[in-house]
Amino acid sequence: MAKKDLSKFTRLGNYLFNMEAFLDKCDEQPNGCILWTGGRHRQGYSMVCGYRISDNKRIMQVGHRVSMMFKLNRELAREEYIIHTCDNPLCVAPAHLLLGDSFKRAEVMMSKGHTWHYHKKNLPPKKQLGREYKWTEEQIRYARENSTRHIATRFNISRVQAGKMRYECRKCYKWLV
Repeated sequence: MAKKDLSKFTRLGNYLFNMEAFLDKCDEQPNGCILWTGGRHRQGYSMVCGYRISDNKRIMQVGHRVSMMFKLNRELAREEYIIHTCDNPLCVAPAHLLLGDSFKRAEVMMSKGHTWHYHKKNLPPKKQLGREYKWTEEQIRYARENSTRHIATRFNISRVQAGKMRYECRKCYKWLV
């Protein structure tokens, strides 16, 4: 494989990006947005190819971070977030991007009426309505709190069946906390 000519690349901290190739894949819109026409992430964000100098590896980076790197002429730290003011994931216009931390990002999202999704991580999964379950909630709670021997005695089943019941109640019925 031929060695890549890195003379056209711009160094931004530990990364190299081709600014000329970056600008070729940008399309300016009348509303001020600069839309990315190149490759996209499955969530709709632009993806830009570059090189990491420290280990000489090819990397992919989201376009709005690369755009902000070009604007600031430096590498961005991991805890620095790029916030879109135009709500367009394909926009790489530096004028439409803000640099901030997670708190600033949450503040901007909430001011726009978006929900801050981080609080949902600790919520238990919802019980599916209209679904037939093997056991009642009381039986599931009992199986979670007691030993296999106690489960077998209470429900008059073998210890093997009680072990399976206990396993299923712990693993499959996560909606019941």
